[in-house]
Amino acid sequence: MSCKKVMTFSSITVIYFTPYPRNFCMKIRAITHKTNTSLVSDCYAGDGYVKRNHGSLPDIDSDFSAVRRDEVKAYLERRYNKDGLQRVFSAGTFTTEKIKSVIKDVARTHKISQATTNYLTAILDDNMTWTDLMKMASTDKRMRDFIQKYPDVFEEILPIMGQARSAGIHASALIITPEYVKGERVECFDLLPIRKMGDLLVSEISGNDIDAIGILKNDVLGIKELTRLSDTLNLVESEYGVKYNILEIASKYLNDEKVFKIIREGNTQGVFQMGGEGITKFIKRLAPDNINDLIASVALFRPGPLDSGAADNYVRAKRGEYEPTYLWGTYEILKDTFAQMVYQEQISRVAQKVGGLSLGDGVNLVKALSKKKLEKVRKFQAKFFAGAKQNGCPKEAADQIWSNVEDAAKYSFNACIAGHEYLWGRHKEKGAGTRINIGDMWRTKNDYEWAKANNRLGLRNKYRKFGYGTCWSLNEDEKLVINRIVDIRYQGVRPVYRITLANGSTIDVTDNHKHPTLDGQKRTDELIPGEDFMYIRVGWIKEDTTYRFTDKGKLNNPRYHSNDNVEAHSINAQKGHQGFMTRDSNYTKLEYYKQHLKKDHCEKCGKHLKRLEIHHINGDHSDVGENYSNIQTLCPSCHKKAHYEMGRVKMGRKGLGTAVVQVVSVEYLCDTAVYDVEMEHPYHTFLTGKGVVTCNSHATAYGLTAYVGAWLKTYYPTAFYTVVLRDQDEDKMAVLMNEIKTVGGTELEKPNINISGENFTADFKNNKIYWSLSRIKQLGPKAVKYIVQERNLYGEFYDLEDFIKRIFKSKFKNFDDEGTAETRERCPVTARSVRNLIFAGAFDACENVGSVLERYGLLEKAATLLGFKLTEKDIPEEMRDKHYWWSRQQITVSGHGTIDYRRIYDNMEKPKSVSANKYIEFSDLSNMFYEVRKGVICAAICSVTDKSYKDKRTGETKHFGKIELQQNTETNILTIWDDWDIWKKELKKAEGRMIVAVVNVKWSDYDEKNTLQIGRSSFLKLI
Repeated sequence: MSCKKVMTFSSITVIYFTPYPRNFCMKIRAITHKTNTSLVSDCYAGDGYVKRNHGSLPDIDSDFSAVRRDEVKAYLERRYNKDGLQRVFSAGTFTTEKIKSVIKDVARTHKISQATTNYLTAILDDNMTWTDLMKMASTDKRMRDFIQKYPDVFEEILPIMGQARSAGIHASALIITPEYVKGERVECFDLLPIRKMGDLLVSEISGNDIDAIGILKNDVLGIKELTRLSDTLNLVESEYGVKYNILEIASKYLNDEKVFKIIREGNTQGVFQMGGEGITKFIKRLAPDNINDLIASVALFRPGPLDSGAADNYVRAKRGEYEPTYLWGTYEILKDTFAQMVYQEQISRVAQKVGGLSLGDGVNLVKALSKKKLEKVRKFQAKFFAGAKQNGCPKEAADQIWSNVEDAAKYSFNACIAGHEYLWGRHKEKGAGTRINIGDMWRTKNDYEWAKANNRLGLRNKYRKFGYGTCWSLNEDEKLVINRIVDIRYQGVRPVYRITLANGSTIDVTDNHKHPTLDGQKRTDELIPGEDFMYIRVGWIKEDTTYRFTDKGKLNNPRYHSNDNVEAHSINAQKGHQGFMTRDSNYTKLEYYKQHLKKDHCEKCGKHLKRLEIHHINGDHSDVGENYSNIQTLCPSCHKKAHYEMGRVKMGRKGLGTAVVQVVSVEYLCDTAVYDVEMEHPYHTFLTGKGVVTCNSHATAYGLTAYVGAWLKTYYPTAFYTVVLRDQDEDKMAVLMNEIKTVGGTELEKPNINISGENFTADFKNNKIYWSLSRIKQLGPKAVKYIVQERNLYGEFYDLEDFIKRIFKSKFKNFDDEGTAETRERCPVTARSVRNLIFAGAFDACENVGSVLERYGLLEKAATLLGFKLTEKDIPEEMRDKHYWWSRQQITVSGHGTIDYRRIYDNMEKPKSVSANKYIEFSDLSNMFYEVRKGVICAAICSVTDKSYKDKRTGETKHFGKIELQQNTETNILTIWDDWDIWKKELKKAEGRMIVAVVNVKWSDYDEKNTLQIGRSSFLKLI
């Protein structure tokens, strides 16, 4: 029966106290046992997940605020370790003897030199089996010779391989043993072997074995999102005097139309697991109007439902575009999800209703399907069809239902990677850097005791503050580029399969994990050995960057040099003349410069080095300029910097090379701990430590938690955004700022030296949030703390001069009170910090600055007081009266600010034909019915990308440009087709500059907004 039709009863014990004045003790007056009747939503009440006929205990995952997990653990120990009994302890984990360590240990007993052993083990993969080793010996001479020379070593390692080598502590699992067993009081020591690791008690058997002997395992997880919600609720209570909790919001205020309106509009920043671009688009399509839709959205937005069509069918049915088909007996179970099997519980219930299985058998069926236990699946399959026949279900319907059950079971579990795998990045398996696998990365961040025991507290702090760092992802050009790791999530113990490639590389993943292949993305269980090819890392591919003046031999690589000015090759000899003719060409001028005019020092930094290089100032290697004005002598460092200014990109953005290698085998390996690895949009792939590219993993989120966040955003936006801003990554800040402006209810202000602090500071009376001082460049944590401490000790700063004289006390020597030890320490605030504070507008309020142009006067005052010079490079004279230049400086140093692009466009000189076009605001382009089809834009250039495609008619490779543009917090994509070759060279150097262009406007279903294109010979100007 569904819980939406029945009431569940929970027992509550109420204890009444009488206060005693001395020592604040309480006397218990009475204990009353009450029964409360409440409606439980979105679950099923039955015995399927209770230990009865199916013989296994339920999986219990409890999520808590990340910063309070240790308190939960301490509470459990106080609650159950009473009367001298020890009942609470951690689950143990074990690392087994791998082939490398076994060979080294046994070889040492045979007195084989360490160098010889290391030489051999260097070619081995640690996860190789004995069979893999013998296979290698048949093809590898080094291995074959070693085995023949030391046969005893390889006889002795066989029984040792796979044995437990070292013990660890499970990152989240806590075990609570029962107080009574068969009428006798027992401790944990009476039920299973326990060891002590430091101050912790840990089981001598793994979590799976604990479950097998019938003892309950609890996964106590620390969730960062719950920390944010807790902090927001605390702010609401302290500032508004209203106390809420998550349960209250999720029950009393569950179906609030205002909340769903904000979600439907795509304002999902800071909402649990809904802030990503992909799921935001999905939610806008789905347009949820109740909590069931919201819960379903996070369950459906995963690779399985998306690929199988279940997600699309749900959306279409929700919008009335598709009539769902309910097979025999499934209507009551699937009516809330439009005939789609979204949840595991639905699979169990369909098996019970149609096939006559018990709920316990239904749970076991789901487990058997997910683990590919074929014998168990066949057993349930026969039972299912027999029950369906007995219940009167037609055979065709039963066949289709069973097929749907199998498909749903496959995608209702997360695609995961084994915890012993590595990510190729900072934590790569080979080379410099910390050698730490995926499982240990997760444990380091989420388990304080484990991090402490393994000397990783420093790394833990780094993870919690900055995240897991970066890894390589495969881009659309089949190159590996640096990408950020969004999160790693523990997903329990699952069956893992090893994919072996022809080059010997392996990857250990679950059967439903996806991988990019030559034939598109494929699951592990869809890979065909001998037919499918997967991507591997090749590394840096050296490219030809030489400039050729003539067409003799090869032409120039168009990625680096244009061939427009390449001359036709001709022999420099003339009939009837002896020797070669001297020609006055750019080539001969360059050679003359190298031999006679090249400087003996760098023309930029003045260094005298043995290695000096020639730099072409405008990037055109075919032109030395009049009187050699286009070339100069630079040291390698200055030469590289000059190229970066011209658009050169670092290796992480340029990309590493890849190759495709044939899949040799896919074999079951073992049941082990697995993890979800989530990568940053748009490249949802990552590179493992063995150089194999695989797809991003996705974990199911909690719809109710997401709803609570959206509810707080709707009714208490100042408190909500103050907390969300604190944790927002810098590259996502523009999207969040745009949402704050769209949602309303609060305003984001520039930093104020007398209000702003280390985090974002809220003014709840006026509903304003002041920008954090920590977000200003050249202002580190110590400097911010020093400024805030001075302000708290001695009051607000009157003006810029007061600030400088109080912060730089030792410079002026005119203070009477030396203050605390902290104020007497070396001042961490520098002159550069003060300049950036002025650029960011932090002194505008106390100096009564009315226009951004007045900040130049503040800079002059600071320069006089602190003794630094304002150079032409820092503040060009022609820019001092340009509003947009000062606004751009504010955005550059702090990340906050606005530029009046319309004002810039109106004030610039332009042809009348351009003025005739309507000016386009990016904020209007999200409207599908935007009437302007051709207009003019003014925006900042964020990035420029050269793209290519194959012409279907001619087969010729053609290039076009994609330019990411920004108008304050709004972004859009400009595509240049026909004129790309004309503008490419100049635009590639134009990142950070502004562009004015006449563009065509076209709706994009993919981007869900109007995008921009430049036609042939359209107006374009860079500012």
